[in-house]
Amino acid sequence: MSDFNQLEVVKHFLRFDKAAGFAQDKIWCLWGEEFGIVFIEHAEQLAHARIMFRSGFSFESSGVYAKCTRVGRRPLWEAMELLNGDMVRPWMAVGDFNVVSSAGEQVGGSSVNMRNVDEFNTAMFNYGLASMEFEGQPFTWTNGVMWQRLDRALVNARWMDCYPVTKVMHLARGRSDHSPLLIKCKDDRVKTAEENYKLREVEFDTNKDDLSRLRLNKARPVFSRELVVECSYWRQKSNIRWLKEGDANTAFFHGVVRQRRNMNFISGQREGWLVVIANRIGWLLPSLISSWQTGFVPGRGIVDNVLLAQELILDLDRQLSIPNVILKLDMKKAYDQMEWSFLNTMLRMFDFGEQVVNLLFRTFANSWFLVLINGEPSGFFKSTRGVRKGDPLFQTLFLFVEKFLGRGLHQLFLGNEQWFYGSAGGKVPYLAFANDPIIFTRCAAGCLQAILDFLGNFFSDAIFGVPAGEGLVEMYGVRRSYFKNFGSPSSIGVPNCSTWEAKMSSSDMC
Repeated sequence: MSDFNQLEVVKHFLRFDKAAGFAQDKIWCLWGEEFGIVFIEHAEQLAHARIMFRSGFSFESSGVYAKCTRVGRRPLWEAMELLNGDMVRPWMAVGDFNVVSSAGEQVGGSSVNMRNVDEFNTAMFNYGLASMEFEGQPFTWTNGVMWQRLDRALVNARWMDCYPVTKVMHLARGRSDHSPLLIKCKDDRVKTAEENYKLREVEFDTNKDDLSRLRLNKARPVFSRELVVECSYWRQKSNIRWLKEGDANTAFFHGVVRQRRNMNFISGQREGWLVVIANRIGWLLPSLISSWQTGFVPGRGIVDNVLLAQELILDLDRQLSIPNVILKLDMKKAYDQMEWSFLNTMLRMFDFGEQVVNLLFRTFANSWFLVLINGEPSGFFKSTRGVRKGDPLFQTLFLFVEKFLGRGLHQLFLGNEQWFYGSAGGKVPYLAFANDPIIFTRCAAGCLQAILDFLGNFFSDAIFGVPAGEGLVEMYGVRRSYFKNFGSPSSIGVPNCSTWEAKMSSSDMC
């Protein structure tokens, strides 16, 4: 133990009651009168103490300042092995271990010595210690050329039993080349977020206005995010116990099996309900969606529209005072960029009840994404638009948005009958397959400008970030003999072998 003057200066400056130094003053310990400390072991690279509270609860903590070489760190591993043999309390080892646990914890400099990594991980595994998750920068030390995570907090299973939500934060380095670690063992943010969420639910159920809905939608992702954070720590706790008990035929093993079975059951129930909702709405689609839309509608086939398009194209070169023209649209990333507010508006226009609209909104608005940087998770962020592909409802929801496009075009042409496509058959303003509608109209300046203006408003309100110029891919008139639709050429006149020759020789036919 040291009585160094600088330590006393720091103690008084930070207003601690007591202080002690170890390992040639490389490890300092400062504490207050509200709890007691008994120093059990101090070695060249470690200081170990038992912290006792007035309530009678106690835990043990080890301050570490490891050497820079693998051989030099071996006395530290031996000291920690002796401590682990008699450990019956919660234990945290925290400090500068001077070694990384994986290649992803270093950037720059020479390549990572995997022998050092293996020795460190093996030692921690044998002692039942696991590294805790952290917030902040991924690296805690740098010399300006190389960045490494050398400082960390390791805990045993008993610690996670007592402090299931423990957080480590990497603070700013300041004048040091190391980042300080701030460790919190109690966090009430989940409880606070839950209380706020319940309050907003009651407010919305009482007022039923847009402001209450907005507040509820803001409180929901906050509560969900805090639950995700807490669950990650519970998973960390279970991983520590799995190291010791997971492979054995113990009660813990069977408890994990039951838990996973229940989670799979709940997940399956949720997917099952989504399928039920999609099926029930599917029964209504033939009466809600225009007959010109054949994709994703039960009882209709895309082939019907392909054949109808082929018949209409036969009139593309028809001699008229205002020539026919075909506009082929491609709404790029349409599913990912649908505006939720527009989608809710369309659901209300179809006379869906407010309870159903709210239920559907919960299904497509509760989407979170996790970004991996260098293979490591860097936090969650919430989706603000779009629907998830693969969701049982994503195709159905898109139909309601595309219904607005088709109805708007039809109303536009009804206002000027000369804009309808000239054909011997009926008046067909458009044909929709999936997210690739085809517009049949006339090549008049006023008509094309009106369509362009409408598409601009549609993409602005319904599909975020897609200007009309990008959605309008190609225009076909009397000088174009054929175009491809869903991989099959649609041509003027009787199709012949040359029409299909390019398609048959392409690689995508294999």
